[in-house]
Amino acid sequence: MELIFDKGTLLFKSSEETKPEGNLSAFLWDSRVSAYRAPAYLYPQILHRFNNPPILNPVNLNQVNEFKDQVEISQAPPILSESPNLRPYQQAALASWKLYERRGIIVLPTGSGKTLIAIGAIALLRIPTLILVPTRVLLDQWEVALTKYFNGPVGILGDGKKHLSSITVSTFESGYRYMSQIGNRFNLLIIDEIHHFGNGIRDEALEMCTAPYRLGLTATNVTNHKVQERLRELVGPTIYELTVSELKDQYLSPFNLFSIQLHLNMAERKSYEALMKKFRIFYWPFAQAHSNFDWAEFVRTAQKSPQGCQAFSAWQQARQIINFPRAKQEMLSSLLQQHRQHKLLIFTPDTATAYRIAKKHLIMPITSDIKRAEREEVLSKFREGRLLALVSCRVLNEGIDVPDAEGAIIVGGNHGEREHIQRIGRCLRRVQGKNAIVYELVVKDTMEVWHWLRRSRTLDSRVVAKI
Repeated sequence: MELIFDKGTLLFKSSEETKPEGNLSAFLWDSRVSAYRAPAYLYPQILHRFNNPPILNPVNLNQVNEFKDQVEISQAPPILSESPNLRPYQQAALASWKLYERRGIIVLPTGSGKTLIAIGAIALLRIPTLILVPTRVLLDQWEVALTKYFNGPVGILGDGKKHLSSITVSTFESGYRYMSQIGNRFNLLIIDEIHHFGNGIRDEALEMCTAPYRLGLTATNVTNHKVQERLRELVGPTIYELTVSELKDQYLSPFNLFSIQLHLNMAERKSYEALMKKFRIFYWPFAQAHSNFDWAEFVRTAQKSPQGCQAFSAWQQARQIINFPRAKQEMLSSLLQQHRQHKLLIFTPDTATAYRIAKKHLIMPITSDIKRAEREEVLSKFREGRLLALVSCRVLNEGIDVPDAEGAIIVGGNHGEREHIQRIGRCLRRVQGKNAIVYELVVKDTMEVWHWLRRSRTLDSRVVAKI
């Protein structure tokens, strides 16, 4: 009998049509190849059962003694050149991961050094490692960080590159595309921004990997119970968590957060209320009939009927009005003038608004349309002070390192508390003498107020002023 890796799954092949015994219910018969098949991520549990077979059935025990493990492809281990110097809380996070059998999720604010903890995990185990990241930008940053601590080339999957090494960094999409081929080459799987998984999207990338040791990283914990359980199954539980308020001042730069409350003008208010009335006609009956629903569930339901589609369209148009109304435009101009000597990041709710601001104020936009060479040049100029402001919708949210940013203006956002914390975190990387300032523009008497209240509670930090 033998166990092999096949297209992101495990095949149990035997001379007889015998199903593996014990707690191995994940195996299903595949008549196409006349063998039992199971998900690759269950490899550690399956291997444990084969190495520790039930003693009650001597026939099965004899069969297991003939078992051959042909799953993993051996690779040379990474060579450590320099040990990372971890802060006390980073050491505690790594120690917690070790206690949880090197499986689990670490939740730490943006700017607190989650990448360094992951490098510490690789240095601890020194085994072939695959790192999954959400964007091409993060491919570059992880590659730079890893080459500081390890000898040899860093493998890259994504952005037009396909090169494997003992430490390989891959975008989510490339990982999903190639995992059926490479899922048995790595013993440690690290997932940056783990909150993107657990809801069915791309989860197969984690299922098709045999790595027994797994580490997830994120700035904010997942709150959806179903997603939590799925991530626990694929990666492990949340094993260490700290908030911004627990790290600011000592490990993150101190900051002041100002919420500026603004008003729609008469024409904007009239249009907004008319659109929201159309939306509420469909939304309120749905909300009363469905308890504990989430927004995605509502959108799926709305798209199934003409009335629902009209309601959702009205909601989208209402959002467009509050994304960048006249009051936000005027306040942004005032703040840019007030802080014209400071390095600022401007965050917008959509790409169209980012380009509007870029055009009017001659500010460089950082969007998905900006290619790697130009992006690196722009960020270099920002660090050197030759550019004093950047505007972005989402590209700057996750992972891009801009430690020199002295403040942020959040014009608006569409993705809740996690996005808010990520954006504020872009300004909080510790720099001697820096006291960051963050402005959030909120339109009164609109849906933005409710989102602002939720974000404020989640941030768990001091709101200095509400203007």
